[in-house]
Amino acid sequence: MSAEQNLVVHFGAGALGRGFIVPILKESGMKVCLVDSNHEIIRLLKQDNAYCLNVSDEVPERQMQEIKIDSVFQSVDDSEDLMDALKRARVVTTSVRKENLVHIAGALAKAWQDGINDDRIVICCENIEHVSAFFRNLLQEAAENEDARRNLMNIKIPDVMVDRGCAQDPEDPLTVQVKRFYEIAVDKKELPDTGIRLIPSVDNMETCFYRKRFLLNTYVDALSFIALDKGLITLYDAIHDKELTARMDPYMTAVKESLVLGWGMSSVEVEHWDQLYRDRNLNSAGNKRTLESIARDMWRKLEYEERFVKPLAVAAEYGVDIGEASKFLADLVSIEIKRNEMDRNVALEQLKQMWQDGKSGKEVFTQVEKYLKISE
Repeated sequence: MSAEQNLVVHFGAGALGRGFIVPILKESGMKVCLVDSNHEIIRLLKQDNAYCLNVSDEVPERQMQEIKIDSVFQSVDDSEDLMDALKRARVVTTSVRKENLVHIAGALAKAWQDGINDDRIVICCENIEHVSAFFRNLLQEAAENEDARRNLMNIKIPDVMVDRGCAQDPEDPLTVQVKRFYEIAVDKKELPDTGIRLIPSVDNMETCFYRKRFLLNTYVDALSFIALDKGLITLYDAIHDKELTARMDPYMTAVKESLVLGWGMSSVEVEHWDQLYRDRNLNSAGNKRTLESIARDMWRKLEYEERFVKPLAVAAEYGVDIGEASKFLADLVSIEIKRNEMDRNVALEQLKQMWQDGKSGKEVFTQVEKYLKISE
């Protein structure tokens, strides 16, 4: 069966899926089949095959936008219809948690393993580093035999960078709140042309990914942990707390130096993007996202390749003094130890194991260990 060029199956009806990916697919002229495991949200979406997008900084007449969906499936209850849609689709997009991608890989392996798949694409929008290799491995594990593995290897799965502030309306489950600004791009080396007007392919994907990861995700996540520890409730409160944002300055200085030295960005470019992200958050009066929903999975985010440690390790590799930045990182670790009532020595041993094999990881550990022992 030949794939329908303008049919996209999108997995994930959460805030990011409905607030970002589905709208740009529809604006690009694609037919969208929306899939989720949540029975209640699917039931509501099936009533009119539509939902509302509240673009808070849009002109009044365009602030409330209706997004029409071509079809809506619950991943288990509608499995036969979903399998039929997958067999017809050229593109699959996802916005689910990393741990849920294995289920999508299983469904795709079943639907696509008997085809050639030269024109098929999977775009994973989970903000995962090296998502291409990660998802391709899941597909290979899901394949039934060697022929299926060869067929599935033909699918184009680029690395992806995504960014848009999306929040579920607390009073209306069918409305998602967003801002106009967004970014999305895929790696041109893997996929020269997505065939989707508003999803471009770019040459410098790695730089784009880390620029956004460090200047936005690292900043917001770290701020959320220290703000929650202070007793604040929302991200809006944290961003407007000058004492907390000043406390992060030495750490973010090292983060920005890592982008210049490790990824070739100019200082002017780094400052431009840093200010853009700060202004977006500072001026987002509607951003009432709870800190509890952001300050999660600290130990995962402390892995060497993740957002908190990697920029410091890269900066140290190029000779940057990371002393003050490491002190802030030690504060984050201390907060996590306290929140989870961990033994400090056990925590340090875990960090040592996580960081010791990465370049400059031992130096980051030495600095963090020093500050943690001082604070005992």
